[in-house]
Amino acid sequence: MGPETCHPRRLPRALNLRRRRQNGDGGVGYQAAHPPGVLHAAHWCASRYGLDAGILDVEARCIIQAREIVKSLLGFTRPALEDAGDWEEVSRSCVTL
Repeated sequence: MGPETCHPRRLPRALNLRRRRQNGDGGVGYQAAHPPGVLHAAHWCASRYGLDAGILDVEARCIIQAREIVKSLLGFTRPALEDAGDWEEVSRSCVTL
């Protein structure tokens, strides 16, 4: 796993934990609040253009730099990453993005 991967297993786990805590749903997890078409478009853009181009921010519904989305994701998931003992490794791996 190269440094550009930014720990694909740890970030989703931390995101799910953070959303569960935020929503107070006791472990049900995060249900997407966006139409499937929006999520599909965001996934397609990210797959097609990678981190070198803008990608669709589903919250703001506009194109922004992928690095900004990664920064936002790290900021949002930091409490859960710290609780799991993953913050140092994940944040270090994402520095090169």
